[in-house]
Amino acid sequence: MKQNVNIGNLGRTTFNALKRAELLGKDERFQAAVDNAAVNEEARKEALNNARQYLENQGVVIPKNVSIKFIIQPSKPIPPPDQPFFVLRLFNCQSYWVRKKNEPVYERVEVCFGYELTPSIVTGGPVQ
Repeated sequence: MKQNVNIGNLGRTTFNALKRAELLGKDERFQAAVDNAAVNEEARKEALNNARQYLENQGVVIPKNVSIKFIIQPSKPIPPPDQPFFVLRLFNCQSYWVRKKNEPVYERVEVCFGYELTPSIVTGGPVQ
């Protein structure tokens, strides 16, 4: 027997599940449970073994249609914080001497009329 599926309801259900997952991520109890699993080896083993049960034991209410899985490491490496994702290159620059307001002193000011923003190729960055 073939079942009829209303595609519009599926989209709404997915959107609602996504919103519930987003709200769960902002829950302080959820954040505390994740932090605990990150630093406590026993908690991490429990979370990796059964994420839903671990979170419910921590007092977190998990919405229906939301599945949670803890992973040991992300699928993409995280770039170091000192590596820029983008490079800003200024060109067509000119230097001018400008008098400071209400002072008899001049200061050198550089004005650039062109710029280029290019992505850096960084492992785990936005451009691979």
